[in-house]
Amino acid sequence: MDVAAIIELVLAFFLAILLVTTFILCILLMIIGDNTPLDTLIHRISHDPETEALIKSKKLLFQFLTPKQKEEFKSGYILCNGNISGVTYAIFLSASPRNVLSLSSKKWYCSYSKQTFPMYDLVLTKKLLIENDEKEFLGSANGSY
Repeated sequence: MDVAAIIELVLAFFLAILLVTTFILCILLMIIGDNTPLDTLIHRISHDPETEALIKSKKLLFQFLTPKQKEEFKSGYILCNGNISGVTYAIFLSASPRNVLSLSSKKWYCSYSKQTFPMYDLVLTKKLLIENDEKEFLGSANGSY
């Protein structure tokens, strides 16, 4: 299976999750049924601390992305090279701890934090580790095929 096929499968998986999430939100809105105006619901969502943290973390991540990585971001991943091996890794934009793929070995890496952080902060952490201290990343992540 080539890299493009793997990326397509992962993106299809994340699209399916997005569709299910949208469906669940629609059901919840029907259940709430408190006649809350849409602009009030949007205001509640947009002023949610978790949403604001996610927006800030995305802005911070973009400060560290190259122009090429910003283009890749639109496809749901970014590529970066390990500072020791030169291996190219794909970091998929997901909150899943298992979101780093070595394109040379097809090995997935799982790393997580005991605390909760916005998704893009975790992506940035993995990117910076791979590009600046690949040995530390590989030592702290669990690899699987």
